[in-house]
Amino acid sequence: MSVIFFIFNFRICIFFISMTVDFYLDSKFNRKNLKKIYCYIRGIEKGKKIIIPTDIHIKPENWDFKKQKVKSKKETNFSEINNYLELLSLKINKIFNIYLQNDLPKNNETFKNYLLQELNKKSEKIDNKNYLLDFFEEYLESKSSSLTKSTIDKYKILYKHLYSYQTNYGRKILFSDINKDFFEKLKIY
Repeated sequence: MSVIFFIFNFRICIFFISMTVDFYLDSKFNRKNLKKIYCYIRGIEKGKKIIIPTDIHIKPENWDFKKQKVKSKKETNFSEINNYLELLSLKINKIFNIYLQNDLPKNNETFKNYLLQELNKKSEKIDNKNYLLDFFEEYLESKSSSLTKSTIDKYKILYKHLYSYQTNYGRKILFSDINKDFFEKLKIY
């Protein structure tokens, strides 16, 4: 939720703008009997939504409609897809907050154009969605305002340990690398 302040005749008026980001499957199947995941953004204009397609297609039976994510272990790359959707949601919220700070018109068309422009600029980061520390950085940055200093410090210590481990092994940690063997090697390190 973002807050906008206006001062009129020495009175402060506060407006809350609440935006939501949800994910839904397309109603239609593609040739491979899969459905595309769409991102729905609401709250810019009352009663209206922005719909942005992703490039992800899955089997409908592997989608959790309530949680709006891929069911675990039913889809081979479920963690990468869910991490991508989480990262996309965080990016959209971050872009939305910057959009509000720039005092741009509060309508769907303007925000959608701004959003797509910003996402295209940052597409290199979104493409790194499979890397643990890239996601970790984005997550920490987006949640830092709602976390206590001690929690942030603990996350930073964990980040440093993971970064050191990653540097020692000479390659970035993928989400798909995380398993029991990974944890054993990390403990030994």
